[in-house]
Amino acid sequence: ADPAYETSSWFARCFAGLRAEAARCDFLVTKADSPAKAREGGARACVLFGADAPWVRETTAALHALGVRSVLAGAQPDAFYGASGAVVDRRMLMEDTVRYFVANGRKKLACLGGEPTNINDAIRIAAFHSAMRACGLASGESDVFTAEKGIDACALALLENARRYDGALCVNDQTAVRLIALAREKGVHVPEDLFVSGSGNLLVGRLCHPTLTTIDLDYYQMGRKTVGVWQHLERTPDVTAMTVTIPHRLIPRGSTAFLPPADGAVFPTGASAPQSAARDAAREQVEQFENCLFRCDALDLRILAGIARGHSMETIAAELFVALGTVNYRAKKLYRAMGVQCRRELEEALSRQQADPDALDEMARETEEGK
Repeated sequence: ADPAYETSSWFARCFAGLRAEAARCDFLVTKADSPAKAREGGARACVLFGADAPWVRETTAALHALGVRSVLAGAQPDAFYGASGAVVDRRMLMEDTVRYFVANGRKKLACLGGEPTNINDAIRIAAFHSAMRACGLASGESDVFTAEKGIDACALALLENARRYDGALCVNDQTAVRLIALAREKGVHVPEDLFVSGSGNLLVGRLCHPTLTTIDLDYYQMGRKTVGVWQHLERTPDVTAMTVTIPHRLIPRGSTAFLPPADGAVFPTGASAPQSAARDAAREQVEQFENCLFRCDALDLRILAGIARGHSMETIAAELFVALGTVNYRAKKLYRAMGVQCRRELEEALSRQQADPDALDEMARETEEGK
């Protein structure tokens, strides 16, 4: 795994799916520190987690030289020689989103958040231009705002030119969440002035105002299917490579006025574009919050909701009918998960992420119901 990606939410979900399927098949999951270590274990195929083009290219080449086939979890296999994988059709994903915007009257579109070294982002940007051409609309390099200097700088660059656009397609939810927050500060109204969409269906997208329209990418299923690809390559030496495609689904929310896909049709199926290895403070905060939410049970979510409302620990304990010691113990775990030291810092972090207490309570109810 590319070390830069091991803290991301997409990695956690994809790896959880891989472990679950491996356990079902009675396989032992072993992490190799290098291609040579993978070969020492007798592997014919090895799963790689990452999307940074130089890292994936170097690692797949090293494995190939050792006679080990690469199964990619995250990067598009057809961009690398002899690679296999479980993927989403990122071209179709972006084309579906462009058509959705255009069908709902938004035709002055921009693409945000791509990283120069992320192969998946490059695919999406190319698909953005081709989809615009297919819709009879113009687009150029000036309509693509990359995240080389961080997602906040990327979002602000678009907002400085907000009058040129009525729609912003972000390559990931992190960029979209920050764009919505910064748009409010700059007096740009979402969705009235600007439709915004993301990709990844992160939990944080349900907590911003307005809620984020996104593409649901089933990372967990991707991890499960990756095991199947690996298993087939292990058992079939004469198969050079194979690819399994995972469906995606557009989820309309407040950032596009909850408008459904045209005629209620389901867009063609085709997922996560993992985030770039390049990090910045705003991205880290969004991802840290997402990772925290991903690991919360129903009680943790309700404690977060109480803290977001400004309630005291005593009040939260009374409202949830649990001991004060339990609330304090859980709160300390939440501090660590959010990278803060105290209650005040957690309140500030929740405020920065625009965490809606009612939405947190709804997540808690869904968690209890097993949704």
